[in-house]
Amino acid sequence: MKKTILFLLAIILYVNSYSQVEKKTIESYEKDLQKLEFQIDELEEAAREIKLLIAAEQAGQLAKSKGESEEPRMPFVTSNGAKMVDAAGLWGKLILKLDSGEVLAVISTKYDFIEVCNDTICGWIEKRYMSNIEDLEDYKASIELMGKTDEINKKFSPEVAKRILAHRVWIGMTSEMAKYSWGYPKDINSTTTAYGTSQQWVYGSGRYLYFENGILTTIQN
Repeated sequence: MKKTILFLLAIILYVNSYSQVEKKTIESYEKDLQKLEFQIDELEEAAREIKLLIAAEQAGQLAKSKGESEEPRMPFVTSNGAKMVDAAGLWGKLILKLDSGEVLAVISTKYDFIEVCNDTICGWIEKRYMSNIEDLEDYKASIELMGKTDEINKKFSPEVAKRILAHRVWIGMTSEMAKYSWGYPKDINSTTTAYGTSQQWVYGSGRYLYFENGILTTIQN
């Protein structure tokens, strides 16, 4: 009888021990997975920024070749069906049909059209054919930030300043940092309770930032 009880206790202890090891292993894997997912997001964001930097440089070179000023240029990346016409309106005559993914230099905007140039010709394209239309707000913020670089470097740590100047947003940043990074939102929806103030910052193209008492808690992009 004693042997049977001892044997059963041994089995229980072994199962319990195995379960704890298994649990720790699963938790460890889950933490590793979260780290990898975060790193993937970081790499995808970095790749997007590099692509835009390349496109912006190409756009600037195109604008310069047309005798335009050397100020920063927003790249216009075409989507399917893009057509270049000779005037900003539905009456504009067709100049050129464009392939998806072509990079053009933005010169100006008028109505729902954007004046652009490629390496041989200039014309107008409807905004709806701009695949990176959501980056227009970032472009405007970039121009605004140009005069605030010194201010940002003085106000924040080197790491934070670097993120802001790259238009990054992250959980835990303050609302002040977010204004520098993404600019002022189009709208702010606030809710005040006994626990504090919650805010939803509304940007273009389905981008939202959510703050709790001035700290960023959720990013919807």
